[in-house]
Amino acid sequence: MSLVIKAHEDMEEWNSREDQEAKPINAGPGVKEVGKWQAPPSVLWMGARRLTRLRSPIEAEAEALRWAIISLVRLNYENIIFESDCKELIHALQEKNYRPSIRAYTDDIHHMLDKIRAHRVIFKSKQTNKVADRVAKEAFTYGSNSSVLFSIMPSWIKSYVEADKRIM
Repeated sequence: MSLVIKAHEDMEEWNSREDQEAKPINAGPGVKEVGKWQAPPSVLWMGARRLTRLRSPIEAEAEALRWAIISLVRLNYENIIFESDCKELIHALQEKNYRPSIRAYTDDIHHMLDKIRAHRVIFKSKQTNKVADRVAKEAFTYGSNSSVLFSIMPSWIKSYVEADKRIM
């Protein structure tokens, strides 16, 4: 039933949108080398994927990052900042032999990151990233191994995006 309600909300949001002039396509989100990272004015892409049969939370975090990288590589983005609230995964990506149990994931992630011209994978605490938490909860409503990629911010996430902007 909640899936029907979400679909109805998405339909209402789509129907209530204001038509805008066509804008040039952006090559991708920029990477700032100096100063504190600033959130974009709105979410560019947001996705969720339901994962099953993983052995540990760090495997779920690694698989989620892997899927995000694959999705954005397919869209030809060249400048990307990936954020994770899993310090252990960030550490495993920085130190090659830190966590042998997820070595296959970290090797695959490094291989895919090589396809992106400019990238960073950074830690962002759960307290400052309620959007990621809400999207993860949304994924539990999906069928087995289902994934969704949003190019328009759904109405159910807008309040979380605004709250995260105020914290930054």
